[in-house]
Amino acid sequence: MPPASRLRDRAGPVKSAAFLPLTEDRQVDARALHGWLGIATRFNDWVAKIMDDYGFEEGAEFWTKMSETTAKGGRPRRDYQLTLDVAKEVAMVGNTARGKATRRYFIAAEEVD
Repeated sequence: MPPASRLRDRAGPVKSAAFLPLTEDRQVDARALHGWLGIATRFNDWVAKIMDDYGFEEGAEFWTKMSETTAKGGRPRRDYQLTLDVAKEVAMVGNTARGKATRRYFIAAEEVD
């Protein structure tokens, strides 16, 4: 991923690049997106609703993985990796100021190649 200074949109450099890193295969962590968008709903409730409401297909548009328990114990959590297209769509329907900025970030990320 190029540095944020190389990502541009019509308004200039995109400042959000450091907050939502893409994986090597250009996916986005759903928890990071949830936090970045400033969604008030609990993550597990939000992600279940988004996946159900928009009909995203597991194995094609998003992937889940159970995290490992830590040395402290506790329950493993389910992590979600989203394709760039799904992350953009979720950001666009998030209806927050950060959602708009995030959408611009993803558009710029695609244009860098």
